[in-house]
Amino acid sequence: MATYFNLERNSVMTINFGQTIRQIRLAKGITQPEIYAGVMSRSFYSEFEHNRHHIRVDQFIALLKNLNVDISEFLFIANHYDFDDENELTQLVNDLYNERNISALLPLSEKYRHDRSRNIRFVAMRAYLLFYGTGNNQNLYSLEPLTELITFMRETDVDGWTLFELQLADNYFMTIENENEFAKLFWAVDRQYLKFHALDSKIITQHATHYFNTVQNILLRHFSKTLLEQVMKHCQELFQNDSNAEVQITLKATLLYANLYTDYPNTQSEAYEFYRALQTINYPNIRSLLLVHQTQMNNIKHPFYDNHGQLTNFVNRPSKTVSEILAQIKTERP
Repeated sequence: MATYFNLERNSVMTINFGQTIRQIRLAKGITQPEIYAGVMSRSFYSEFEHNRHHIRVDQFIALLKNLNVDISEFLFIANHYDFDDENELTQLVNDLYNERNISALLPLSEKYRHDRSRNIRFVAMRAYLLFYGTGNNQNLYSLEPLTELITFMRETDVDGWTLFELQLADNYFMTIENENEFAKLFWAVDRQYLKFHALDSKIITQHATHYFNTVQNILLRHFSKTLLEQVMKHCQELFQNDSNAEVQITLKATLLYANLYTDYPNTQSEAYEFYRALQTINYPNIRSLLLVHQTQMNNIKHPFYDNHGQLTNFVNRPSKTVSEILAQIKTERP
């Protein structure tokens, strides 16, 4: 058993490492030798399972590898198959946003903006940004409640960012008003994402979503056509040959999203077809955004839209069709 003081939550937390390892092992029907072989002795492992010994970090990682369990899954199980407070709040924010229950985001942000946990405060700031970055709430917010997030991101070197900072990046981008600063940070973040591609396919999906959010920022902030074209060109080069269906969905959505602004008349029918196709799979966030912006573009005169003939039509570049993406999903999910 390991007991430690969590400075963020100002509380004592206890994790039964050995007991949880044993719980997972028995549930999987794996014998003790299959777990401890090459890691430690039989007697030491037996004592560890009964929480009578501590082990080194490298030994713990080796045991998890033999169990085919990663650290996040282990902690989830150790917490009685439940998320911690940060993950629960993150899921709640995502659900409210995906369901377009935007009005509920602001009171949620107010409730948690002074929480003892910095990470939970950051989630509350994300709810704040999503509220003020959506629909009629745009350009009405103050940066003052975001001071801690802005300071944290500015004071850390992008080259040293891990997945935690990369996940915060899209929130931080929403606070940047200067286009040159925005572009410089975007390319730095892009290079950092590439370092983590080999770690997990989910990182590539997260990276593709980062492009979708970046394009949204460029369009809503009326940044230059040049920046949009550069970002879109690189987005296609990175992801158009990726075999992951979710990445292809995000790429297609990004292309359509950009063209709803740059060439609405020629994009609306394909965007609506894509919207209807997305109804058959679990992708509410992009589905909702496409529908909202498809409806708005019929009445909004965007700077890019006025001169769409001079701007690259991204959908006309090689990309998978809706039917090809759906066929790929059926192959991946029998």
